[in-house]
Amino acid sequence: GPVREALRRLEREKLVVIAPRTGAAVAQMNAQALEAHFRLRAEVGALFVRLAAERVQRPPALVAAILEGAEVLAEVAADESAQVGDYIRARRRLTDLIATLAAAPYVSELSQELEREVAILWAPMNSAARRRRSAGGWRKIARAIASGDPEAAEAEGRRMVLESLDEVRRMEALD
Repeated sequence: GPVREALRRLEREKLVVIAPRTGAAVAQMNAQALEAHFRLRAEVGALFVRLAAERVQRPPALVAAILEGAEVLAEVAADESAQVGDYIRARRRLTDLIATLAAAPYVSELSQELEREVAILWAPMNSAARRRRSAGGWRKIARAIASGDPEAAEAEGRRMVLESLDEVRRMEALD
């Protein structure tokens, strides 16, 4: 049925582990795997935004849409009544626009896959303050892309993911 298919999809995305006769459980990563995962994600994410900023031909309408997408993300992050899902959808629209400009589907897909694999860790970290900080980082990335500054885009993309790793480490230390 639909529940079984949903669980299989989550298993393919490495978010759950399905054990025979015991059922599904949230997938766990040890500290070393988590560190490696976030570092890889930081590098792939940095490359993703760098490629967009390096594009020689940056259609003005697409660049304007990226800048607008970053502003919408910031507005959603600042809206205390907005739900986490609203923020995630606005961020996904922004990253889809950046992916279009980057014109590197493999890098884009890999970046999204790496993010999905640790999505379960984001739930406790997804506070309004965290969303506002993240939106500020995406604004910097959008501006760097618009101005054709790949070094700034790359540095901010990497910084944001490594900051998330630091937050996960702090959470793990509290457990």
